[in-house]
Amino acid sequence: MVLFRQALPRYSGQYSVSTLDLELAVPPPPAVGRSFSPATLKASGKPALELDTVLATVFYPANPHPTSSSARQPWLQRPVGQTGEGYARFLNFSKPWVLKALFWLVGARIRLPVAQNSPLADHLASSSSSASADTLVDSPDSASHWCGEIASRGYIVAAIEHRDGSGPVSVVRLDGGDERVVDYLRPEEHLSWPTGTHPQTSLEFRSSAQLPFRLAEVSALAHHLRRLNAGEGAAVARENRRVADREKDELGKRLERWKGRVGLDGEMVMAGHSFGGATTIQVLRAGNSAFPFVRGIALDPWADPIPPAPSPSHRRRSSSTSLAQLVEAAESPSTAEADPDPAATASSRDGAKGGKVPLDIKVPLLVINSESFTLWKAHYKLVRDIVTSVGGGAERYLLTLVGSIHTSFSDLPLLLSSLPLVPSSLARRTGARVDPLVGLGAVVDACSEFLGGEGRTGAVLGREVDQGDGEEKGEDGKTRLVGEPGSWRVHVASEGKKKTL
Repeated sequence: MVLFRQALPRYSGQYSVSTLDLELAVPPPPAVGRSFSPATLKASGKPALELDTVLATVFYPANPHPTSSSARQPWLQRPVGQTGEGYARFLNFSKPWVLKALFWLVGARIRLPVAQNSPLADHLASSSSSASADTLVDSPDSASHWCGEIASRGYIVAAIEHRDGSGPVSVVRLDGGDERVVDYLRPEEHLSWPTGTHPQTSLEFRSSAQLPFRLAEVSALAHHLRRLNAGEGAAVARENRRVADREKDELGKRLERWKGRVGLDGEMVMAGHSFGGATTIQVLRAGNSAFPFVRGIALDPWADPIPPAPSPSHRRRSSSTSLAQLVEAAESPSTAEADPDPAATASSRDGAKGGKVPLDIKVPLLVINSESFTLWKAHYKLVRDIVTSVGGGAERYLLTLVGSIHTSFSDLPLLLSSLPLVPSSLARRTGARVDPLVGLGAVVDACSEFLGGEGRTGAVLGREVDQGDGEEKGEDGKTRLVGEPGSWRVHVASEGKKKTL
């Protein structure tokens, strides 16, 4: 019985795409070198957040390969049953067996249109790397289409699977073959706090613990990408906990050919969706003193977890914020000093816990909002303030994809629209008014222009800024943006001092 059609379409760029799962130990000492939270898990009494390894799926341009190979990358994390239970917990679903059955019947059969561990393409039009912080539903595969499309255009995309408890489930492979399962965390439900410690809300925990944890993971991944670029491919393969021992020698030979081909200094890009968008903004705030990223892409960023600005004394001591300073600011949102310079910060939305956001990003930034996030006025103002205050003469853009919602940037609408067992009305509702493939295609085109440094000469980024709010009432009486679904509304477009990768 055929349960689904071709669920995930082939990528449209000039290159074939392959994937590589990397799980490597965090380099000693850990990037932050401290506990991320005093909280413990109610179920086990163990620390709420532990950083042992960093896990990423690397999407990269490859020599042509048959995608019918049995080595194609599965869309769902294995074991499937455990992943189903994780999603049930994430969705607070009372009958996890239903999701497990659905995952086995449908999700377990879905493969990405790529082969695993193929050789890196012999000739690349670009050697740039893009490190994706990914999404709130923390799995590289939930944003696999975006990652694969960017890779098919000649970029290496390393998509992190975060272990901060913001995703449905992740399995950490420890020394000696042991495993540790990281489940989705609701602080009020799953965490205990030491006597005398104020229990944190979900938003406070996101800002003070999970966001710094993510920064440490990004730092660890950047370290290992540098190793690949330096010719340590054989050593990376031996240490990779996602590859069988019998395959490590052959993988090592292939990874040795990555020497000098992973764009690093002056070429790395940080990108993320949702909570990953907040991670991207926080990483860019740190500057080159902590991370090697020269531009950033935030897809429908969830800005509430972004912590307050470092104190004025921190600003005076250094022209760029260090990772330690960002962590300190995140851990003490209630005690961070208010910045007396109104041009240096942006006010958060009313009632947000993030305080004031430092507007000290000095590298190019592209933010693409969904229509639903743009119509969320208080949040839109915060995001717009971040974009308009990008300094250093860097280009900055804020666009909205008309007819889209938050999940329009993920694989979910593509999958639902291709599954005959799912009613088409549900697929349309989940994918909003925009056709899933059209919407993701438009987002990829805009990102490609930005990565290629096309700036105001691009078909998307070269559009004029739209005046007014551009809102109207739809037939259902709900407010929506004017324009055909899949078209653009441009809020901010400033080329700055043009610099190509």
